[in-house]
Amino acid sequence: MLSKFTEIGMYTIESIPDCEGKNAVLYHGDLWTNNIMINIDSEKRFTNDVAAIIDWQTMSTGAIGKDLSRLIVNTCSQDIRREIEVSYLPVYYEELKKKVSEKEGEFDMTLETFMTIYDFCMIDQSFHTIVMTGINLSKLEITTDEDNYLWDTRKFALASKSYFAIKDAIKRIKKHKPEWLLK
Repeated sequence: MLSKFTEIGMYTIESIPDCEGKNAVLYHGDLWTNNIMINIDSEKRFTNDVAAIIDWQTMSTGAIGKDLSRLIVNTCSQDIRREIEVSYLPVYYEELKKKVSEKEGEFDMTLETFMTIYDFCMIDQSFHTIVMTGINLSKLEITTDEDNYLWDTRKFALASKSYFAIKDAIKRIKKHKPEWLLK
């Protein structure tokens, strides 16, 4: 599967079925928590209101699942990611469909198509968890026993996120593109 990293990445940019024309969206391309500015209330507490999304250098048009998968796979723990995928992506889809319809837009993508697109984007993002683990660990400076204690936990969390992302990606590959598992 790792030998197909470039092919999988290019597939999510150029070839996912049903991601062109009326189904294409403008996507950020690097959506994660550090690129989302959150409003604060009068008591200086964070709210749930997005003030801005910054750092748009990698924006493009294409798959509706690109930003969703990047945000969910790379910023959530594996248990939260799985819960979102199972319980909340269908709700998100229905709400999105309703909002587009209210604005008299066209949205005839089925839930099955929406989830298939998300699956392909999730497969791509599973590789990014490995890259992000490397980036996070490269900044590691252990100078005290307390640092070591803290980083043991962080290393485990990062490795677990990557492990379960890759495990779930393999399940999706078997469903959609089993040839990606061949050497």
